[in-house]
Amino acid sequence: MMVDINFKNIRAYDGSQQNGFEELVCQLARLMPPEDAKSFIRKEGSGGDAGVECFWLCSDGSEYAWQAKYFTEALDSSQWSQIDESVESAINKHPNIRRYYVCVPRDRTDSRRKNKMGEPVVTALDTWNLYRKKWEKMALAKGHEIEFIYWGKSELVDILQKDDPIYTGKVLYWFDAAVITSEKLKNIAMNAKLCLGERFTPENHVELPIIEKLICIDRAEDWRDEIRTIVSDIYGCRKNIDAIARCSFLMSEKEAVLKELVESYDRFFTDVIECKDNDAILFSRVTDYCNQIKVLINILNDLGDTIYNMNVKEPESRNDRADINNQINNARRVLERYAVLFKDEKIQAGKLRRLLITGEAGSGKSHLLCDFVLRRIDDGLPTVFLLGEHYHGGDPIHFLAETLDLTNHSSTSVLGALETIGVTYKTNTLIVIDAVNEGNYRGDWYSYINKFILDLQQFEHIAVIFSCRNTYTNFIIPDTVLKDIPQIVHRGFEGFEKRAALKYLSKQDISIPAVPFLAPEFSNPLFLKITCKALKERGLKEFPKGLRGYNNLFEFYLDSIQDVVRRVKGIYRTDTVHRIVDAMAKKLYPDCL
Repeated sequence: MMVDINFKNIRAYDGSQQNGFEELVCQLARLMPPEDAKSFIRKEGSGGDAGVECFWLCSDGSEYAWQAKYFTEALDSSQWSQIDESVESAINKHPNIRRYYVCVPRDRTDSRRKNKMGEPVVTALDTWNLYRKKWEKMALAKGHEIEFIYWGKSELVDILQKDDPIYTGKVLYWFDAAVITSEKLKNIAMNAKLCLGERFTPENHVELPIIEKLICIDRAEDWRDEIRTIVSDIYGCRKNIDAIARCSFLMSEKEAVLKELVESYDRFFTDVIECKDNDAILFSRVTDYCNQIKVLINILNDLGDTIYNMNVKEPESRNDRADINNQINNARRVLERYAVLFKDEKIQAGKLRRLLITGEAGSGKSHLLCDFVLRRIDDGLPTVFLLGEHYHGGDPIHFLAETLDLTNHSSTSVLGALETIGVTYKTNTLIVIDAVNEGNYRGDWYSYINKFILDLQQFEHIAVIFSCRNTYTNFIIPDTVLKDIPQIVHRGFEGFEKRAALKYLSKQDISIPAVPFLAPEFSNPLFLKITCKALKERGLKEFPKGLRGYNNLFEFYLDSIQDVVRRVKGIYRTDTVHRIVDAMAKKLYPDCL
């Protein structure tokens, strides 16, 4: 890849090009770990970074650090002083630095000319060498040996020119100001919202627990809060574990078991706390966490059984053992809760960065996803919202590029740009494709969806959510994908029928029925919406009563479907849907009609 990169045109980030350049340098540094790298740390805070924008921490405690200065013109004495101040701050505040990169989007001059007096002209390279010797001497005086490396324009361009989609995507994102702006993503989402029509009605929104299933693949602030809660809850078990370990009557019979309990818990918590600021660690260790929890629960069960046997033998003193029994139960409840969570589809979706939502027609899949996307857009999180009805067949990445107005760029560059946005905003760039079962080319998904997912999986900060009507799933999505993608089923208002009905009925000025909604159709948002609309159009203020009343409701529903058939298919008979339903019922139940 050969492109002309002009750092004066770098995309602004967080309000300035200086911040954009710093972010780009940190992203490049992240991609260049030392051989013994342990973790990458991006520092925050304008002017308070201790001379370091980011650094790699090595297993021996040493650090490889980067400092970025957005100077695009020839460096003058003031700018060299700023660089000098940052380096001195880093030497004083980061005693473990072994390599320090000074990054400036400007190459050093080395003219080798002489002035009118015949004296050599002091060039930028000469100035760098003078400062480098000064810094090396300063570091040695403190007992450190630091290698200082200059990353100028040519060094940065060489890195960005690598023939790798991760790098080409960064060039596309940071230096093409017309591509993938927040405003563009917002416009795409709003256009999709308009196309959904009555399938998305925010005024009738009912908050349902299924939204919690999206929190992990979302990787937004709510997910970070949940990780902190996980760590806090598991840490909270320590007081239970310590109390159990000090129990005198258990110590006499289970000393070795108690020692194993403490050691197993300490190992588990030490592993868990490392994921507090890095969910990638959680995803990589989730199976190990489950195994460690299993060991701890087995130990607690053993101790619980011991107390039970003591209570059977000495019932008169069981109250003396009640507190420890509660401690065991409390610790076990926390561990069991997370044993379930770590195996949940929510965590698997975040780990694998893909999710399939299925459900019956009208269950609210489109409403759920549209509401979810608009929340992310409002929070400034990168999200591409696509509708299956707009898919024109072939490679879905072309569908993605067309929506983003990037058809002149390669597929890898488009995905690389989306990856860069995710890295920049410290989240996943989320591609949401609603209703892959719709559109004239829906059959193409069967041939292309597996490759599409594999292409996306090359990028650690891109995730995808599909939705599909359950009756189409096996025809649209091949078994190779279905067996390897986390799935959740949207069951509409099931379990929340009354709350949903209150919302809908109050909006339509219809009285709340005194009897419960027993018919399963009332858990379907589309059915409830159409029924309320039909009642209002007929001037009714309450639901019809009795069996005949329910029959009337279903008649209203069929009438609404008839209106859709007439509009879409151009069939002007008024009884088409009724005749079809009657014929189907007679086939299904010939002896009952």
